[in-house]
Amino acid sequence: MKKKIFAYYRISTEKQKKKNTQENQKIAIYNFVEGLDVEIVNEFEDLGISGADNDRPQFNLMLSKLNEVEGLVIYDLDRLTRDFEMGVNLMFMLKNSKKSLYIARTKDIKDFSDDSEQLMTIIKSWVSALERKKIKERQKIGIQRYKETKGRWGRKKSFGKYKNPEQFWKNYDIYRDLGISKTSCAKLLGVSRSTMNRRIEEREINKSKIKTTPINNKIKEWSEPKL
Repeated sequence: MKKKIFAYYRISTEKQKKKNTQENQKIAIYNFVEGLDVEIVNEFEDLGISGADNDRPQFNLMLSKLNEVEGLVIYDLDRLTRDFEMGVNLMFMLKNSKKSLYIARTKDIKDFSDDSEQLMTIIKSWVSALERKKIKERQKIGIQRYKETKGRWGRKKSFGKYKNPEQFWKNYDIYRDLGISKTSCAKLLGVSRSTMNRRIEEREINKSKIKTTPINNKIKEWSEPKL
């Protein structure tokens, strides 16, 4: 008789939810359990909810019904939680209730009665929580930079040793008028040749966007001068 298990899916963002990316988890999970002596009797999914949020409706419902089955299948450990303390608590909950944890990504079946398995799970939970912390820090830095640059994403444009783009282009034009090659100009200005090419391309695009004064193209009638 096949073991009855639950399947749990989670995606973090609304963007992933709109793209229906939880289906990728489902496909991987069903491919994994196909050759195992198990049967998925119920599925739970939390869509657009962070793994650091432990107050997830379907997640909590699944835990409340866990005594009905012999195990749980997920795509990866971080789908359950990205909170270190919760990760450790879940591990001991599964151990004490003698439930198996099936992980599709690594094709693992976790037996938490084993001490070494407990240690590895604790380490993975810690790494997952640390990774999330770093992501949050990068987001915070990115948002602060966005504000400081008045709404421009990405890295600050490099103008070599010049903070002022006008000074950069002034010296570039002088060097070019002297017949200095673009490669040598790049070295003198303190940028790579590829960066120099990007700046030149951007400059040309900006020039093409400059509005010129409309020219009066009305054709005037011509008449021979009177003699």
